[in-house]
Amino acid sequence: MVRLFRPFALFLVVAGAQLIINDSLALETSRLGTDAPALQLSGVELNQQGLSGSFYDPATSGQGFEVEVFPNFVAPDIGLIQVGWFTFDTTAGGADHQRWYTLSGNVQTGQPAATVTIYQNVGGNFNSLPATTAVAVGTATIRFDTCTSGQLDYTFTDGSDRSGSIPLTRLTQSATCSTTSARPTNSDSALGGNWFDAATSGQGFIVDVSPGSATLFFAWYTYAPTGSGDGTTRQRWYSGQGTFSPGMQTIPVTLYATTGGVFDSSAATAQSVAVGNATLVFQSCSSARLTFSFTGGSSSGASGSIALTRIGPVPPGCAIGTQVPGQVPVCVVTPSDSTPNVGSALTLTAACSNSPSAFTWTGCTSATSTCVATSAAAGQVAYSVVARNAAGPSAPAGVTVSWQAAGAVAKCTLARTSQTDPPLVNSSVVLAVTCDKAVGSYTWNGCSSTSNICIARETTPGPHTYSVFARTSAGASDPATMTLPWVSSPPSPPGLCAQFPSYLYGDVGSQSARLESARMINPPAFAWNGVFTVRFVVPSTIGTRVGRLSAAEFAGEPTVREATISKTPCDFRATDPSGANGPVSRTSGISVTNFFTADPSRPGYPVLQPGGTYYYNLRNFNPSGGTISCPSSPGRCDAFIESLLPR
Repeated sequence: MVRLFRPFALFLVVAGAQLIINDSLALETSRLGTDAPALQLSGVELNQQGLSGSFYDPATSGQGFEVEVFPNFVAPDIGLIQVGWFTFDTTAGGADHQRWYTLSGNVQTGQPAATVTIYQNVGGNFNSLPATTAVAVGTATIRFDTCTSGQLDYTFTDGSDRSGSIPLTRLTQSATCSTTSARPTNSDSALGGNWFDAATSGQGFIVDVSPGSATLFFAWYTYAPTGSGDGTTRQRWYSGQGTFSPGMQTIPVTLYATTGGVFDSSAATAQSVAVGNATLVFQSCSSARLTFSFTGGSSSGASGSIALTRIGPVPPGCAIGTQVPGQVPVCVVTPSDSTPNVGSALTLTAACSNSPSAFTWTGCTSATSTCVATSAAAGQVAYSVVARNAAGPSAPAGVTVSWQAAGAVAKCTLARTSQTDPPLVNSSVVLAVTCDKAVGSYTWNGCSSTSNICIARETTPGPHTYSVFARTSAGASDPATMTLPWVSSPPSPPGLCAQFPSYLYGDVGSQSARLESARMINPPAFAWNGVFTVRFVVPSTIGTRVGRLSAAEFAGEPTVREATISKTPCDFRATDPSGANGPVSRTSGISVTNFFTADPSRPGYPVLQPGGTYYYNLRNFNPSGGTISCPSSPGRCDAFIESLLPR
């Protein structure tokens, strides 16, 4: 008998608090029928939703991983992979020896592996505040050889000197993993994903629905009840498992607690014990409710009901929802790729409310909620669908896709970091280029460099223009260009930046990019008592997707920081959801992430305006103690800021 453990984490900021959602589960393979024929694939594409699922090493049954891929979440051809590691302490013991880690990084189309950071969270309470903060404790590389196998190579930097390689085997059947450019969908498996209660951010659930294995399971990443232990000994996880049939929206599950294992070792055998019961009800693709009652384990006697909201985009193919009598469907169309290559297969998915029974597509032939299209020529093509139920037809819902010539060149954008805005002559400006494809070489104009980073320094005021070409096997990209108005006298600090001794200014526009304060060699840069503010523009095409900005230490000691999103640079006033008199979002920690949306119907996220200009503000400050968190000597604590702006 093999037990499946399904951990996962996704961190973000909701209602001003950082959330790390993890999950775990225990599952007997005898119930799943893992002897069923498995897909034997090679060269599997990492940037696809179908790789999401549960993996483990048969040699260390009782611990494992949960993988979640958000395809094209960062940019076209660049997705986000989140991995949960469901395991134990290095010595066997009871519930206080349970451990979970979270791993996160980008995946790129055509790349066989992804580099991820390993994080750990401690300090929370079961089904209650406070929020917890992710701390980087190592790095790893993850790769998949097929839809059912892969490998994780890990190295911890937390002083434990742990490192190793773990072969990964998928434990349940995937309904959507593909080795071609097609991206199939499944309405049942699309119910899986990350769920949480915004009122208790810092813990939550990951749900895995496997119609092929007739099973639903979830992992509940949480902590011990208030007052029990401290540090890592307060980490807890429970798993839920129930029988699933296609189309089910109400699923009874049994809750399990698993103890006795040893980190990445077969030296001890983990044991799972039933500790309660629960019922999970999917109310829509983005809302659910869990009712639970514990009869054993660390949370024995606890019971209640938790309203859950999905975190991250709704997977293509999800189309459940309670029909409102007399109301026609309302649909949203999502393409599997917004810039597909000519001749490839493009999957269009309509997610509709009010249970439509028929679909009519324009530009694509299908009678269902998904349609596969292709194009023989480059250019923009519009696709739309009308869905019908007993109340009548929906309004047309559509999307425009830009077909690219095979072997299309890279598309690149420029971001910059400077000590002031505008930059002062004889100071430095760091220019960083980000491209949507793997680049072989860079050619700069107005700045001297052969990499994606170039340091500009001007001795005369006035406008200076910089551009860069990126070369791939398909040729040179169009130039990414930026013009900066250099000045001879120190400019007035923007917004509220004059309240700080110094500020570092960045600008990413409406692009996904990464800025690193360590690139600014000359002080003050990101000073110990200064602020790092980055201008960004919400993409006008964001739709219902979720954007995020993240920050963490770079080339230095872990430092607690406070981060805000605001309409005004350097704004750390009291939070104001309207943005008129303060930031719309706030969080703090060693690693911080602020999420946002442009869709007012998405609960738990600050709502920003498409096309609007905002600022991501970061300072070395610990709100809990009201103190600056960076020492005055050597006078700086460098960080990176990363924007992930869906386009």
